[in-house]
Amino acid sequence: MMQKVIILIIFTFSALLSSGQNSDSYNTLKVLCEGPIFTLSEKMPRLKNGNTAFEDSLKQYLKNINEFPRPCKVSLTLAILKSGEVKYAFLTDGTVENLDGIIKALKSLSYHWSPAIQNGYIVCCYRPIELEFSQDKVAIKMVGRS
Repeated sequence: MMQKVIILIIFTFSALLSSGQNSDSYNTLKVLCEGPIFTLSEKMPRLKNGNTAFEDSLKQYLKNINEFPRPCKVSLTLAILKSGEVKYAFLTDGTVENLDGIIKALKSLSYHWSPAIQNGYIVCCYRPIELEFSQDKVAIKMVGRS
């Protein structure tokens, strides 16, 4: 019984810490965006040159820095600024051995993204994506509204 209580306390504490990190990120984004960060918009952030060009760039970038992961599938949420820059990337599902390398690559390849549009205005937006890594390939899937 005591072990269950200790595990519950540890789990609750770690959840509070992780939500605190997200809160700091959100507050930083609000300042950078000078307004709200949308989870849905009329036009969601998209890849300017399509999925294939981005997949090729991501694969090459990860190989160049020796961070190409073993086969896996992960879900991430990107925080994309009005400029199209990927400011933050959060792992939402899955496991990968070199998450830091993938996040670094996603941020470095920001020029591939166009920003979101809401009511005719360019806005900051969260963009959920799935990445699937196989032996020598990367596949990206946009989750939710396109």
